[in-house]
Amino acid sequence: MARLGISAEFIKAGRVGGIEQALQYTVDGLLQAIEPDDSLVIFGDGLPHTASARLEVVVPTQKASNRFSQETATFKTYGGSIDSWYSPNYFTPRGLGCAKVTTIPDLQYLHYPDNFSVQKRGWLRWAHDRTLRRAERVTVYSDFVRDDIAQRYGARWSDQVVTIPIPVSWDRFGKGSAQRRTRPYVLAVSSHYKHKNLATLVKAFRAVNHEHPDLQLVLVGQLGTNLVGVRQVEDIAALVQSLRLADVVVPTGYISVEELGDLYRGAELFVHPSLFEGFGLPPVEALGFGLPVIVSNRASLAEVTRGLAQLIDDPLDPEAWTATILESIKSPQRHDASEVEAFRDHYRPARIAQQLYGELVP
Repeated sequence: MARLGISAEFIKAGRVGGIEQALQYTVDGLLQAIEPDDSLVIFGDGLPHTASARLEVVVPTQKASNRFSQETATFKTYGGSIDSWYSPNYFTPRGLGCAKVTTIPDLQYLHYPDNFSVQKRGWLRWAHDRTLRRAERVTVYSDFVRDDIAQRYGARWSDQVVTIPIPVSWDRFGKGSAQRRTRPYVLAVSSHYKHKNLATLVKAFRAVNHEHPDLQLVLVGQLGTNLVGVRQVEDIAALVQSLRLADVVVPTGYISVEELGDLYRGAELFVHPSLFEGFGLPPVEALGFGLPVIVSNRASLAEVTRGLAQLIDDPLDPEAWTATILESIKSPQRHDASEVEAFRDHYRPARIAQQLYGELVP
């Protein structure tokens, strides 16, 4: 019998990117993977979750100045009642007497330093170093991040770091509604951070629109004004207006998972122009719906799409996106049922959460 603590005090619903959805999937998977007498204890109330008798949500009463002080205080107060602790967002407090597993999602601050203040870059370097020293195991979402840690922080950490992908549950998207958009559309799902490269995609779509005037580009994801944690964001709405594409490019902002499921089901094509991902959850979700997918050939994206996506070698070139999108619309390569099923099985929450459970309760 084990009580497994999960730190979720960093969650600000809809404002911290894919790490929020990743944790939801992980919790769902752990509820299937843990032993019958085990229980999960989530600290923080910002994470939607599946109701379960084996899941407890604790809202700590401490009110610290930042989430790191808050988590440290929480660990100090509740750590004695927890057998193993999982921290999904890179920070590992000192003084834990139980087993500790922490995920470092990526090293974006080293690849795109202008996205972060000098102070934040220094903090991330310090926090990553302490996590590598304090955690009994550090998990990452892709081999790309594992190799990046070895290259940037030293090969001495190689035995400390293990790749455990983000699990994905397509059941979370619901069964779908009868409601459909009136015009055909290409779908992109990404918050409006600058490194997501949405500006290049919008510019490319101006040429696509010349060939297919009825085709829209639907951009799902939190708008730049509502994001936290990174300095540089894109004003996509202003770009759309300047290119006179207001009737063609549709930014939705943050939407519910059920609404997103409907958009996945109805799309002609999925595109993901991001320049940097430690994992890249949206193209994985799209492939699980059987969509043709085009991604940048950068960072982890070729790895996590497992050979099923078309790759853009120069993702900063709008013409490359235009040509590939037009070709995909002309000759769509939808994946057959067996490919989709095998892909879904690879990311099945119970299977992947079993790997994490094995680290938490060795």
